[in-house]
Amino acid sequence: MASKREIPRLGFRPPPGYAFDIEVFSAEEWLKRVPGEHFKYPSRLDFHQLILVTHGSFNHTVDFQLQSLRAKTVLAMRPGQVQRFESNRRWDGWVLIFRPESL
Repeated sequence: MASKREIPRLGFRPPPGYAFDIEVFSAEEWLKRVPGEHFKYPSRLDFHQLILVTHGSFNHTVDFQLQSLRAKTVLAMRPGQVQRFESNRRWDGWVLIFRPESL
């Protein structure tokens, strides 16, 4: 019988010296910052994440449900949800992440 792969948790990890509990960055900046391995497997969030798509489109799986995101779409995710990016399309937009205790 095959072993089950544990879904890794993603914590809020701002750059060294960053003092705030919230980060906002462009999709381009975010895609450069995130390692390619992140797109291969699902991960479980330990923070809130909002994605605003301004141009283009892509698919994103949240709690094993496929979401089709296109321009003028906002996707909100909360801690504990499982996500997997489908990096098969070009898109532009903004990503906002923040710690749960910020609310």
